[in-house]
Amino acid sequence: MADDPYHHGDLRTAILDAAEELLADRPIEMVSMRELARQAGVSPGAPYHHFKDRNGLVIALCQRGFSRLGELLTAKQEENGLDGQIEGYLQFSQASPALYQLMFSPEVTAGENQEQLRPFTQPVADILAREITGGSEEEATREQGHMLIAIWCFMHGLCTLGRTDPLKHRLKDMPLFDFAKQSIDKLKDGH
Repeated sequence: MADDPYHHGDLRTAILDAAEELLADRPIEMVSMRELARQAGVSPGAPYHHFKDRNGLVIALCQRGFSRLGELLTAKQEENGLDGQIEGYLQFSQASPALYQLMFSPEVTAGENQEQLRPFTQPVADILAREITGGSEEEATREQGHMLIAIWCFMHGLCTLGRTDPLKHRLKDMPLFDFAKQSIDKLKDGH
């Protein structure tokens, strides 16, 4: 493979980087492992050294996405508490919309995949929980747990719909962050 751009280093990361680049252009289902190898500059069989199949690749891509989201939320929370988390969640979904959509797609989050993703999704849930409960999601009271779910559902819906013209039209010139902050404050206050 001396003529290829990839010679050594972290093959797994190179393949995940290539997958994320391709994902930005089209759904992952439309990306072949051969095309992925070509994008990464490796032999057609190289991706299989790290990923058993396409599902293994997708799970690894989502794990990396949740890790990245968790790091961003932690940094933003340290800067500005819950408002920082709102900003970070919106920022991640806008910077990597295709990855964000893949991370929460029903095909990815169902069945056995859920167990493989839990070590990466739970820390993200716990970051929000710390702001609401002072502890982990597991330590939340029933009421706090419902609040966590409501905030997460709201943010996920806003991030998904925030890319659409009908929502942009309805919000007029109001930034998504401002709308999210006001809405979550009302939700927390019981309105």
